Amino acid sequence: TATCTTNDNELQQQLLRQQQRQKTVDLWMKYVLCFEMLEMEMELHLVEQVWKTVKEMASEVVLVTSATADSSSSMHQPKEAHHLPGLEWNDIGSLLCRVLLSEAPTMRK
Repeated sequence: TATCTTNDNELQQQLLRQQQRQKTVDLWMKYVLCFEMLEMEMELHLVEQVWKTVKEMASEVVLVTSATADSSSSMHQPKEAHHLPGLEWNDIGSLLCRVLLSEAPTMRK
């Protein structure tokens, strides 16, 4: 039973890592789509649709930043090969700069 419990724990950890990787991929896809929308779109009513997703991404950055700050052991976890980094405040800042530096006056409002 000890071997079975160990295998179950390993499977659960593997599943959690896989779910976290998929969540990171999904978040980056949203980021790219939002960035493209802000880069190419000039219609204000279409740009406004992006803000809910930007808010969701910013909330995720807050959660990850808080979790990292609370858990010193997470700093020492080995990096996995072929693994995307998580979104950071600099990434959110790039989205916001795209809006603030837009040539379209309606976007900057």
